[in-house]
Amino acid sequence: MKKIVISLLALIMVMIIVVTTIFNANKDNTAPDIIYDKDKMSYSANCKDSELLKGVEAIDKIDGDVSDLLEVASRTEISKGELEVVEYVACDKKGNVQNKKVVFSGVQPTGKITLGNY
Repeated sequence: MKKIVISLLALIMVMIIVVTTIFNANKDNTAPDIIYDKDKMSYSANCKDSELLKGVEAIDKIDGDVSDLLEVASRTEISKGELEVVEYVACDKKGNVQNKKVVFSGVQPTGKITLGNY
């Protein structure tokens, strides 16, 4: 009788582990990727955040394009009109958040920029 009870408890524990594993395997816990195309981006010292979003996308493995949830989180001017760090933030429909900082530098009158990850 004791062996039967132990066997049943072991079977129940295995079933709980299997169900929990299956449930968590389908869970979205990956943040979207923030990608940018420097040829489509523009920058000037006093530009609006909406200008900084041009050429930047947020792509999630589950939700696809979530660029509509992409925002400029912060702007830190390092050198007046010459160097600025812009932090982008994006989240997917499950609330997974990704941040990316981009350095805008070497602004020329033609609007050309040099980008680097911060």
